[in-house]
Amino acid sequence: MPFDVAGFGVDDRVHQIDDVIQLIGAPDKWVKGKRRTGDGRFCVAGALIELSATRLRPVILEAINEVTGKRYGSVEAFNDDVETSHSMLMRVLERARVGLSRATSDNQSKVDRPDAGPGSFSTSLLLANDRAEATHVSLLTPY
Repeated sequence: MPFDVAGFGVDDRVHQIDDVIQLIGAPDKWVKGKRRTGDGRFCVAGALIELSATRLRPVILEAINEVTGKRYGSVEAFNDDVETSHSMLMRVLERARVGLSRATSDNQSKVDRPDAGPGSFSTSLLLANDRAEATHVSLLTPY
């Protein structure tokens, strides 16, 4: 994602989750027990691999645990659980997308804050931990 002059551009993970939703959004495009089938169906993990979006795993796992109220150890365990339906999977992916969109929006509002007084330059860094929560760090550098 190129640098955006107004701050940091939209988190490309939002685009990646959109691609995952597009790939397995229809029930006949999703599968349990296999990463990929010969007829083009994918499980969640298979979709992440297919789309080079494996860095979404922690975000999706957090959404899985929030939506289900259970503590799954992996996206594969959730995908293959007998209780997991396609509609539940879609709720999880939408929850993950909302979380990413919210984090991106929150991060954008933190960029270019007037934290510094006269004679200094404020650079905002946004650090995301593995739970997709953002932390604002301001570095003050004199001119």
